[in-house]
Amino acid sequence: MSLIIKGEHVVSHYLSLTPFHRLLKEYTRICESYYDAVRHPGPERLEAIDMGRRGVHNEAAELLKSRLPASTPARSSTPLMTAAPSSCAGVL
Repeated sequence: MSLIIKGEHVVSHYLSLTPFHRLLKEYTRICESYYDAVRHPGPERLEAIDMGRRGVHNEAAELLKSRLPASTPARSSTPLMTAAPSSCAGVL
């Protein structure tokens, strides 16, 4: 991954995506469950799915942070990403 701002190279990271494979599959399954739950009434199911989604999201964020160099700003105490409950919208 390279970041170029105003035509100037800022940073590059080269990471294998293999460690993220399981998490991406889990996240996709959670999104499928979310779309199924939206079609059927019952907020309890949506809440449980969202808790699972948040857990996978946090696990992936921690994995990413652990794989980035220690000098990377994303390794600070601020969250890497924030996701709304509708974050599955861009997955499928």
